[in-house]
Amino acid sequence: MNHKNPHKSAESSHSSAESSHSSSTKSSHKSKSSKKSCICKQLKKLECGTKVDVFLSGGQILANKTFEELDSCCAVFKDSMHNKIIVDCKKIDAFREKKSK
Repeated sequence: MNHKNPHKSAESSHSSAESSHSSSTKSSHKSKSSKKSCICKQLKKLECGTKVDVFLSGGQILANKTFEELDSCCAVFKDSMHNKIIVDCKKIDAFREKKSK
């Protein structure tokens, strides 16, 4: 007598759907993380020593900081006490260049 397991075909199609979803999630995450943001490109053009206000993705603002450099994907700033602040440039939503008076 030949008994077929009705759950087996459903399980195999479910597991292939999971692996398909998992691989598509990984590939979309990989392409998003490897992509440079327009902020990274703009920071690359910014002159060292420029005073800026930095608006971070979480809503925080780094006010009146001095831009030092863009190292790969990290933006380096200094505060008024010359403490180094390193920020992932992909976590910066915007920055404002402060004009000297």
